[in-house]
Amino acid sequence: MACDQRPAATPIPGSDVAVAAATPPAGNVTVKVYFFNGVNFSAGTPPFVTPVERDVDAVEPMISALKSLLLGPTPEEEAQGLRLVASGATGIAEITLRDGIARVRLAGNCETNGSVFTIAQEIIPTVKQFPGVQYVKILNAAGETEDPDGASNSIPVCLEP
Repeated sequence: MACDQRPAATPIPGSDVAVAAATPPAGNVTVKVYFFNGVNFSAGTPPFVTPVERDVDAVEPMISALKSLLLGPTPEEEAQGLRLVASGATGIAEITLRDGIARVRLAGNCETNGSVFTIAQEIIPTVKQFPGVQYVKILNAAGETEDPDGASNSIPVCLEP
């Protein structure tokens, strides 16, 4: 490529965001993954999530961060009171980013079991750290969420307390 030529922008699948394709990122990047903090929750002292750093795939950091979230905390992190509240989710079926809205469709069941804390409180800050994400819409396995199009975060009814 000549010095005066710019690389063509390549759209991210399922997104209206384009990235320059000069040199694809290689290796890993460090991101934050947010876990439920049982010590803070039991004491009634926010924040009820605590970020931990994870090295994830630089090519698809958002999906890699969510996969890392679903793997749960390390034994050392568990000893500090951190844990994953999965709310019945067994994975992430799909992620899209369009017009500043990240849509995360859960795989598996979607249930609170009476808890006021759900996987939504872990997913939203984990996803919002990425450039271009203003709002996060969490969808159940059927693709439903309470506010699918509005300028706000949204969760499915099954994650309501």
